[in-house]
Amino acid sequence: MLDESRRLTSIENAEALVNLQLSMAFLSTVILLRIQPGPDNMLVIARGIAQGRAVALFAVFWISAGAGIVQLPLVTFGVSSLVLASPVALKALQLAAVYWIWSGVRMFFSVPMANEVKNADRIMPLASS
Repeated sequence: MLDESRRLTSIENAEALVNLQLSMAFLSTVILLRIQPGPDNMLVIARGIAQGRAVALFAVFWISAGAGIVQLPLVTFGVSSLVLASPVALKALQLAAVYWIWSGVRMFFSVPMANEVKNADRIMPLASS
């Protein structure tokens, strides 16, 4: 009887260790994905150059909040398993991807806007022209 209780304890310890290892792997992957260059970094750099440090830090805060509040819980709770289980969700994701690609191609081939901004003296931080 004592031997069985030791075996259960060692199994529980092994499961806890696996969960800790998976958690650390997940956390390190998330950190690596967040620090790589991409649109978020370009936005922060552009805001920092054009509007100053405070606006850039504001952008960093909301980018991080969006990742922490929206993206990470969705990944954690398994959106992929939901998509695999539901053909409707998979089709919605595919249609969204097609729309995003179409929007990107359309933006890439569009005529660039003029560099001159009307009423440049009235532009405030985070205001659109």
